[in-house]
Amino acid sequence: AGLPESTETCASQQWWRKHMTPTGYASVATTKDEGNCLFKLADYDAACTRYDRCIACLRHTWPPSEADALALLCLNGVLRAGTVCEVSKASIARVQLSEEMAEQPLRNLVPVHKEQLALQASLYMNRARCLASLGRNLRAAQDLSLAIALCSEDGSSSSTARSTCGRWRLP
Repeated sequence: AGLPESTETCASQQWWRKHMTPTGYASVATTKDEGNCLFKLADYDAACTRYDRCIACLRHTWPPSEADALALLCLNGVLRAGTVCEVSKASIARVQLSEEMAEQPLRNLVPVHKEQLALQASLYMNRARCLASLGRNLRAAQDLSLAIALCSEDGSSSSTARSTCGRWRLP
């Protein structure tokens, strides 16, 4: 299954933001299901490749329904969430964190697909399982950190994320 060509570019002030379409999400879910089948057959490399494709697709697109672009980024070894305020023509994003503004290359951000959090988080968890099965434990731990950052403790979500005692919550 090919992954989406199905993205739409936003208005000119957000030239950098390509939106994922419902068809794109469906393609990602189908490819994830293929990965799940391969994992059950213990073909971890092939399953990991499927999850890689899905994650890359979600990392290079943004949710269509949200005015604010919520993203995860790593600052000084700490995973943080913020809202992308603007992006320069050099693809440097200004991100509003809870108490400060940060600048990061756009490629370093992980867009949060709030309406598809279960899909997005499960991709990172499933890829982590594959990576651990292949003995790539550091990469597996990184994926699990992203999955945890995407998931809330109570399963609900909103447009802001915060850290509580070292744990991530999307209230």
